Amino acid sequence: MPYYHHVFNDEISDFKRQLLYLKNFGDFISIDDVHSILTSKIPINGTYFCLSFDRSEEHTSELQSRVDISYAV
Repeated sequence: MPYYHHVFNDEISDFKRQLLYLKNFGDFISIDDVHSILTSKIPINGTYFCLSFDRSEEHTSELQSRVDISYAV
């Protein structure tokens, strides 16, 4: 799986394709959900992915909307 430090405009279609592929194996969750899962005593049942970028949460939300991937809730 490629690692993206930043997703440039010309990389969005490949990035989206890879995210859609990952959705076949698990749910995308927010960093807050990750924290809740890891600090709780509840066993993890499932596979989860969390998108995180070096830039702001605003950038993550913008990119999320551009590739049409939503977090599981």
